[in-house]
Amino acid sequence: MITVIGMVGDTISELNQDAIQRLISAKTVLANRSRAKAIAKFVDTANTKIEEYPKPLSSLAEIVASVEHPVVVVASGDPGFFGITSYLSANNLDFEVLPAPSSVSIAAARLKIPWEDKVVLSAHGRKEEEFVSTLDTALSEDNGGVFVLCGPKLPPLEILSLIGARGVKGHEIWIFEDLMTDRERVTGPEPPHKDYSSNAVVLLLKRRHPDTASLIFRSEPPSKMPSAFSEKEFSHPDRNFSKIEVKALVMALLQVDSLSLGSVFLEVGAGYGGVGILAARLRPDLVLYQYEKDARKIPTIRTNLKSFGVTSVLKNETFNPNEVNDIDPAAIFFGGGGVELAYETSKALRRPARICAVFVSPLDLSLAYEAFGNVKEIVSFTLSPFSKSSSHTRLVPSNPVFLAWNEI
Repeated sequence: MITVIGMVGDTISELNQDAIQRLISAKTVLANRSRAKAIAKFVDTANTKIEEYPKPLSSLAEIVASVEHPVVVVASGDPGFFGITSYLSANNLDFEVLPAPSSVSIAAARLKIPWEDKVVLSAHGRKEEEFVSTLDTALSEDNGGVFVLCGPKLPPLEILSLIGARGVKGHEIWIFEDLMTDRERVTGPEPPHKDYSSNAVVLLLKRRHPDTASLIFRSEPPSKMPSAFSEKEFSHPDRNFSKIEVKALVMALLQVDSLSLGSVFLEVGAGYGGVGILAARLRPDLVLYQYEKDARKIPTIRTNLKSFGVTSVLKNETFNPNEVNDIDPAAIFFGGGGVELAYETSKALRRPARICAVFVSPLDLSLAYEAFGNVKEIVSFTLSPFSKSSSHTRLVPSNPVFLAWNEI
């Protein structure tokens, strides 16, 4: 009797009672190294012989036929999904399969996304030329993304290089390492180029947007959703935030209404996130990136994102201008006096993007002119609310802010 058991991770904790009983009753167990160690702690090794998978794996059927039965072959996840079932079936062996969830289904669950519209490729035992051909085909098709099951010869770093060489746009990249183990790690949507575990899944996730702008602007906003123009609806504990009038002017200067469908809006020095949230509420199709280096403000940004029903790629770090082309924004807002960053970013951009920066110090004026090479003007913006006393009404000007922007 031959039983193929799917095992998630490298522990037996997820196995059902049927699978556990098969392991206990087996005379021979075949598994990879990490699972063999886990099983050795569970079964009586005096009665059960545990062996590692043969190399090459194509000889597995021959080994299974020659060892003492009953035999259990422990596979990863779903054995019929790019798994060892094919090796056994090709040799007309009689066996039973007790599957577990595949690593792809677990990866999709981690991101809370469906995967019926995704293509799944395996790099296990594939020549690079063959794999590259299937990858190119998958990238050329209309699908929701591509999952890649990595292997020792084509680890995640190699997959990242292949994707980067193809200049793929409009996708997020996620790496899922050692799923369902104590070493599990999920990295994305912009994973750095570094070494990752070869026991990994890479997902090239296509950003989905409505086909036409009319689909966006005809839809009703969620009931009882507050207006992103309203200051009182935002959480801002330190009371340091952009005024409504400033945010409205920024939207006009960046021409948010005319950005291409599905464009990236980048907010650097997000503060409490008000500008990016307003852009996303006006244009729900935009992909929002927000950078804020002050860790104390991150919880406030998350609170505001949730309150307004907006999703964002939020990063608690200083923005690196050299990474701007990886994000490929169509519009960039620099808050918190980020004129110097605006200058460095404008020099690094390979593709034109609309840029607007807000600052309060007149000392930054000359740098702002350099940052925006084709700037037509810099605006000094002052609000003067009415203040009424018993005998008269007067205007009380607030401290001015400066706005600089480019035109493309």
